[in-house]
Amino acid sequence: MTNSESILSNGDPCVSVLVPAHNAEGTLLETLNSVLAQDYRPIELVLVDDGSSDGTRDLARQWMIKHDCAAFRCNFLGQPRQGLPACRNLLVRASHGELIQMLDADDVLHPSKLSMCTSAFVQHAVDVVVPRTIRFRSSDEIRSLLDVPPRIKPLGRGDRSALIGVASWFTVGPVFSRRIVSAAGPFPEDLHPVAEEMEFHARVKCLTRKVLYRPEILSFYRVGQRGALTSDLAEVCQSRIQGANRVLALLRTHKVRDPREYRAMLFYTARTFKSAASSQKCGSLVLPAHQALLTAARAWSLPAYLAIRLVPIGALKALSRCV
Repeated sequence: MTNSESILSNGDPCVSVLVPAHNAEGTLLETLNSVLAQDYRPIELVLVDDGSSDGTRDLARQWMIKHDCAAFRCNFLGQPRQGLPACRNLLVRASHGELIQMLDADDVLHPSKLSMCTSAFVQHAVDVVVPRTIRFRSSDEIRSLLDVPPRIKPLGRGDRSALIGVASWFTVGPVFSRRIVSAAGPFPEDLHPVAEEMEFHARVKCLTRKVLYRPEILSFYRVGQRGALTSDLAEVCQSRIQGANRVLALLRTHKVRDPREYRAMLFYTARTFKSAASSQKCGSLVLPAHQALLTAARAWSLPAYLAIRLVPIGALKALSRCV
């Protein structure tokens, strides 16, 4: 594997694809092959093995040595277990491309993802391009989805009010300019992977309105097999509460008044409250989650705040077990 800075570009912007991996040998090949199958070059693939105890490290190294070339540079990094946010920050620092595609080690890109997103960057002065992302569960399912060519549709401009909360961008969805990633700053390493991503995306959306949405399905997010880079439920709930409060503070600091943002945060914190209230392990988090829920509701609208404020916590806990 050679120096990533010597990528053959021919004037086209280089896309850095950044892959954190921990105990991902069951899905990693599918993810890496989806990067190799892109109909766009140049690509810089940077992968960090985060202290895996299975065959992820050897699998990644062998694959990257085999496929490294002038237009498809591969850079393998290894470190003791640091966690997903620290991996993302290391990958950003180690990469050199003008554009950045985050890609978890079990997600998949459509073969035309990078070419279609890069053309949007070239044609429009934007900081982020976001195509549609759909969920999948199995390799058989993703193979059938990849066989369908994307339907070209008119591009649509968006703004920063694109549902920061529960309906936020998937990791695999956006392609960022390096400029906006640098401006937004690092991923918060004190938050759980679910919350750190939401908080980072919120910072991006508060910094720029130059977001372009592609209506084609170009990204695929795996469900049902995640967890290698996540933690237990109590830690997830605690981190979600912290992340929700930080996002609400960002919205207030940047004077974002679009009610859709606060409605999204209300739904996000409601889910957190439900998780805390329905688990015996998270009993101590019920009150903080309820407070975050009240904060989101008060920021969104007075009726939503009063509706939650006037319902006893015990009733909410009972309701959460029935939902």
